[in-house]
Amino acid sequence: MGYAGDVYKRVFYLCDERENYRMRVKVEADAGANTGSGCITIYELQTGEKIIVDGVFVYEPENMRYELNMISLMRC
Repeated sequence: MGYAGDVYKRVFYLCDERENYRMRVKVEADAGANTGSGCITIYELQTGEKIIVDGVFVYEPENMRYELNMISLMRC
């Protein structure tokens, strides 16, 4: 759970309330199709909105960083 930071077509950032910490969230092609049970798509996401993101935490060796591969996205 956190707040939506910068939002792009396939990536957005999950931030804490003060935006001191950010995590990159990658949206897989099929994740946007999961709109049941109150889920929303990245296209509906607004910067600063309080959200809950389900996903898989992975390491990306090319850029030497961790990111979350999104499974579902809901508003709080």
